[in-house]
Amino acid sequence: MKDRIGIFIVVRNNEMLIASKILMLRKDLEELGLDNNLISVIDNGSEDRTTEVASQVKARVIRYSGYNSLENIMTNLKKRVRNEDAGLIVLIDGNSSIEAESVVEMIDSFLRTGKRSGMGYLTESREDGTEEINALIFRKDVFRRIPFKRTRIGKEEDLLSFGSSIGLKIDKKRIVRTDEVEKKQLFRIPLRSAWDLIRIYRRNYPLRFYGGLFWVFNLFALIPGVYLFGHWLENSIINYPSFMLMVLFSGIGLIFLSTGLILNAMNTLSEKIGGMI
Repeated sequence: MKDRIGIFIVVRNNEMLIASKILMLRKDLEELGLDNNLISVIDNGSEDRTTEVASQVKARVIRYSGYNSLENIMTNLKKRVRNEDAGLIVLIDGNSSIEAESVVEMIDSFLRTGKRSGMGYLTESREDGTEEINALIFRKDVFRRIPFKRTRIGKEEDLLSFGSSIGLKIDKKRIVRTDEVEKKQLFRIPLRSAWDLIRIYRRNYPLRFYGGLFWVFNLFALIPGVYLFGHWLENSIINYPSFMLMVLFSGIGLIFLSTGLILNAMNTLSEKIGGMI
């Protein structure tokens, strides 16, 4: 049985083109034999008839009453797809110029290459030469682990865009094909290492991550603490090296806990501020 494909088109104020995008995408998928899909339109606070038009062509609509940062949209979507009856998740920038044919080509390439990692379309803007991600596909379990966060440009990663400044680590060696005429590249997203997954978890769930380290170091502190207590019962004298070791481990644990509380509060505040923008 083929995986059901959950397709999410992020769009804003595009009533003129959204219907044709949906109909062409549905038609091209059916021609490829991929009719087991669910097309959803994420309306990012449109002020025109985008929502109404999308509903008329039988697309499911997820509407935001006001403009939301794409980072928040993706965070909410990861929670939504948890119970989604789809094994594959496709994201499309509905305000970009990418055509349904290219999206279907991406899906077909992903299915034929074993579905081991993500894949996407990278398009060079004709105006200023900047690169933007117009479409992405992941297995659902992989998508839910992707940190759609703004990131700094480093030596080994580029700050790429999906209609906004959303950072995604792309290995340029994984470029599958380049179309010089359309200035677009089909690329693979490499599987993340265990260390990458740890960093993702630390970034998205700081209280759980640093809270776990708090308990680990308190367990470490328990060892010299037990020895200290036994030594005191036997000799009525405090063993200062054990006491200092216990204090050290406990102190490090408290530092981790404080760090988790502060970072968690900052994440919560950032989400609330982003939701008001």
